[in-house]
Parts: sequence; structure tokens; C-alpha cells
Amino acid sequence: MKLIVQIRYEILNDTSQYDSKYSKRGYYIEKMNDTDSVILTIAMGMKNSGGYSIRIKSFSIYSGHANIEVEETSPESGHIVTQAVTYPCVKIKFDKKPDIFYIINREIDEIFEEVEI
Repeated sequence: MKLIVQIRYEILNDTSQYDSKYSKRGYYIEKMNDTDSVILTIAMGMKNSGGYSIRIKSFSIYSGHANIEVEETSPESGHIVTQAVTYPCVKIKFDKKPDIFYIINREIDEIFEEVEI
């Protein structure tokens, strides 16, 4: 008999566009104080201007595996964008850390790797 533990999650609105600790492309796992909760940050890495974004396209959790597909956008040529270094990212808070994270951008067939903070 297999016990399946439900993991609750919340997609956060705080995108930390200007937080340089997300300067590398990949995903970051941050443990919350004195709880089992974690925050997963999926980052595009450092960009030299605004106009970049990342969003969750699909998401599922099954048997402790978090499967996440992301979509990334870049500014179109000729558009006016913020002239500042940015760190586009998206965050998900989990009440318990999933055993495995599988994060992919299918448009460019790239799997995100974990980055140590």
C-alpha cells in the first residue's frame, strides 16, 4: 500500500525582478524559517534590460514529483524597454518540498538545473 501525501502550493506574485541573487539561469530552492515550507524560484538569469518575463504554462504534482513547464518571453526588436539590469523569475511556495523538480521550457527544449544560493 502506497501513501500519497498531498503537497499544497501557491504561485506567488512577488517576481523579484531586481534581486541579483537570481542572476543565474535555473531554479532555486529556499527553505522557510522553522517550517517544512519551501519557495521555488525559477529564474531566467540576468538580463540587460526590461521586457523579459517568465510564467508557468503548466504545472502538476504527482507522487512527490513537481512537473513544471514554463514560457519565457523576450522584448521584440524596436520596442522601448526599461534600461536596467533585471532578473526575471517566477515563484511557487510549497507547504512541503517535493522530492523531485522537473522544470522545462518546451519551446527551446531546455531543462532548468538547480542553482545553489
